Amino acid sequence: MNLDELDTPDDDEEFEEMSEEELLTKLPEFKSIKLCDIIVAHRYLGFYKKLYVPCMQELAKRRIDGDSWDFEQYIDDQLKDMPKLNFNLNDLNSAMQQLRKMTGAK
Repeated sequence: MNLDELDTPDDDEEFEEMSEEELLTKLPEFKSIKLCDIIVAHRYLGFYKKLYVPCMQELAKRRIDGDSWDFEQYIDDQLKDMPKLNFNLNDLNSAMQQLRKMTGAK
């Protein structure tokens, strides 16, 4: 499968205007790469909690129906390319102190 065939800018515009409930009903219409992007957003930032499992189910259904695109590898590659998020209490405390200084809060 050619990645150029998987996603178009129109998909993004339509996607951004829908609620999660609307997206759930439209998942079968989305291209595989869009479903993978939802999964990546969930795994990386915790977004789309209601969509994560249905996206995986839709990709699995497509695989059963004969789609040979390696969505697992695409997801893994996208996650590897993301910067590592490392939040610890010291970072948060430092940020809060800086914010207090900027705003003059005690």
